[in-house]
Amino acid sequence: MRTLIMVFIILLSSLGKTAAQERVLEPFTLQLRWTHQAQFMGYYAAEALGYYESEGLTVDLRPGGPDESTLHALEMQHADAIVEWLPTAVSYRQQGFPLTNIAQIFQTSSLMVVCDRTRGIRSATDLVNKRISVWPGGSAAALSDWIASLDDTYGMGLTMNQTVPQYDVIEAWRAREIDCVSATSYNEFWQLLDGGVQVADTTIFRLGELNHGLWRMGCMWMSGV
Repeated sequence: MRTLIMVFIILLSSLGKTAAQERVLEPFTLQLRWTHQAQFMGYYAAEALGYYESEGLTVDLRPGGPDESTLHALEMQHADAIVEWLPTAVSYRQQGFPLTNIAQIFQTSSLMVVCDRTRGIRSATDLVNKRISVWPGGSAAALSDWIASLDDTYGMGLTMNQTVPQYDVIEAWRAREIDCVSATSYNEFWQLLDGGVQVADTTIFRLGELNHGLWRMGCMWMSGV
């Protein structure tokens, strides 16, 4: 009897392995907002731990970059979902592209604008006629909302005409053709410090602390519907 039970267990085990091997995983592409880096560690860890496979998915983590639009990836059906900032996603919806919020990953924005304090920038009102570098694409649209909110608050006449494209934060800072750079607290800000910029020589505007609403939110998954 014990022998029969053992044979039965072995047969069930074999059948389970065969079924798992024959299961077809559904392909799914996630468009990252930027090139592969630590900010997307959770997605990499989930893949390494087999979480996607356990849900019946084979996930392609598609890298982004300065010239890669997440919205374009959805429009061209290169991705099933994207990682994007909330203000940018709202801007896309205002343009008429339907998006659905799948998951809110962060509750506080890491975005900041770092300014050269030696140029007399101490507060938001000092930004009038100052030049701000910003990543091209959706980031520029998102930053324009912040600038508009400052203009509404202070009536300073701030416009996006003050912004220039930003590709390398250190080069942008050292060029001395701009007064402020766009940064995130986990990435570009540390690049500035590693590049020799002293915190005492900067004025930092943390967008999540200055405004309520959209700018207090971080990255999210968006998907076309």
